[in-house]
Amino acid sequence: MNDQAWAAAMEVTTRIENCAAFLYNLAVTTLEIDLLGAPIIQLDQQPVTFESRKATALLAYLAVSGKPHQRSELATLLWPESDNKRARGALRYTLSILQGALGKAWLQSDRATIGLAGDTACTVDARQFQELLTSGHDHLHTPDTVCL
Repeated sequence: MNDQAWAAAMEVTTRIENCAAFLYNLAVTTLEIDLLGAPIIQLDQQPVTFESRKATALLAYLAVSGKPHQRSELATLLWPESDNKRARGALRYTLSILQGALGKAWLQSDRATIGLAGDTACTVDARQFQELLTSGHDHLHTPDTVCL
């Protein structure tokens, strides 16, 4: 099998695993990420802890942004003092910590990007707060107007 066929097969395998994990995850678990104050992560109302603060930081960044990010971007953000090879290695290790604690279903990753999957069953207090601020800002009116 040539490199291109191998890469395509791996991509298909990854997508199938991500879809299966995502569907299983939606049916079984909920993830709560509270970041306003000391970070508290709960999976099915049970506290989750990670062996590194970088894992918490990575999860928080992915949860608040709500979108996938380039691996190179995340590596530079979390390990700015390291060269590219070491930073990417540290990112892979940190991703494995998250997957070990949460299960693969909550993270969607491929060779280029990492994101949080299944956010329909995931609540992030910081994102909810931002949405409330936005809706309040959209609701502004003059003081003499009655709000119904």
